[in-house]
Amino acid sequence: MARAITGDGPAVHVTRGLRYIAPAMWLMGWPESVWHSRRQEWHADMRAGQDVLGRSGMAPVAGALLDAAIFAATGLTRLRSPSGQTTDDIEWNGEAIG
Repeated sequence: MARAITGDGPAVHVTRGLRYIAPAMWLMGWPESVWHSRRQEWHADMRAGQDVLGRSGMAPVAGALLDAAIFAATGLTRLRSPSGQTTDDIEWNGEAIG
């Protein structure tokens, strides 16, 4: 994806059909489908669609879940939210530099 954004990769071809980002479908879509009693729709979408970022299978999902768990655990030890922890090494909040 990064190579496509910078123009160093092959041309991107738009295809028909359902596409999704698998980690987002698992981390946000699955709980939402359970909450709203739409699990069958979620399963149908996962079967019919294709992940636009990763490879098929559970490896990308497992990696995303592992990353999320590490961010959450580190955030807990530093009294930060998991989302706040994801940008801890790159954010600047106005404090003096140097």
